[in-house]
Amino acid sequence: MKINEKIKLLEVYYDGGCGMCRRFMRWYREQEHAVEVVILAYDSDEARERFPEIGDHEPSKLMVTRTDDGAVFRGAESWALCLWAIQKYRWLARRMASPVMLPLAQKICVLVAANRLKISKLLFGADDKKLAAEIEKLDAEECEDGSCHLEDEKE
Repeated sequence: MKINEKIKLLEVYYDGGCGMCRRFMRWYREQEHAVEVVILAYDSDEARERFPEIGDHEPSKLMVTRTDDGAVFRGAESWALCLWAIQKYRWLARRMASPVMLPLAQKICVLVAANRLKISKLLFGADDKKLAAEIEKLDAEECEDGSCHLEDEKE
């Protein structure tokens, strides 16, 4: 992925119903951005008005970003753009977007996105030992095809 260094505006569409996503966006809003950034829950009225085709990009599965030139990105590419928009993380964004790192970043994004509600519950509703135990149970080879999921909590 080549990041267009001429981007002046980045729209970020996230899952407003996910605690982890909301916390990330709260942190993200507080950062000093090198470009204008608009952050919207993908299912909000404002998001649908601003970007009527948002649903075509399956924002419920992976984070979606759109640039001022109309380019749309999902998953790891979206994360790379979000980092790039923060001046002090541009070095990390360029590394993440490199041909070597992007496939790994994409796998991580798919894993996190597929399990974000459970991770959110674990991170913000349980202790670190429980989260570590759940992550240890994941089989890395199963994640290659995006089918890895954290176990449902037994009630």
